[in-house]
Amino acid sequence: MGRVRLENDAKLTFEILMRTAFGYGYIPQFLYSDNEEESKIFIMRDSPQRLRKVPSIIISCTSSDFSIDELGPTAQRFENISDDPDSLPDEDRLVEFRGHAKLDIAFDIFAGSRQDRDMISDFAAICLRFLFRNKAAENGFEYTKILLGSDGFEFDDDVTYYTKTITVSCQSEFHETIPIELVDIINEIIVDVEVQY
Repeated sequence: MGRVRLENDAKLTFEILMRTAFGYGYIPQFLYSDNEEESKIFIMRDSPQRLRKVPSIIISCTSSDFSIDELGPTAQRFENISDDPDSLPDEDRLVEFRGHAKLDIAFDIFAGSRQDRDMISDFAAICLRFLFRNKAAENGFEYTKILLGSDGFEFDDDVTYYTKTITVSCQSEFHETIPIELVDIINEIIVDVEVQY
């Protein structure tokens, strides 16, 4: 899976987990429901143009790190398209690139009061720390670092929102499939550059 799909899958994984936890009813005043009119908290991926409901938890990917971890040739392998990949024309032959990726998933909490913000952020942090790790790892997103940001507030149309961000640093693996013909074209390029000082 490429970068965008990896980010979307991570956000969806945590959205499902967070909705399930708040849907259990442990904190009745923040009971999540799929019926938006009945729900007492709004949990969604990515930032809407304007908050539709407070309190809210908005889940986003704030950064992706696809850095190369080691020196040397890029790891690659042929995708098994047929029993005899060498018999296929170049445009039908694919190579798969794999590597590690680090994603920072942010949970932006918006509430109408300090007390609501603190209750929501405490419960979300406990869920991330104790309840979600194994299920997230089963879906390919392992993490050990959970950072709680400072308390804040925002103003929008004369309304004060009390805010906090929880950031989870995940590690995963990406897969990107590319035609072997493109790989060959890149490998055949001769770069003849003289560096002058």
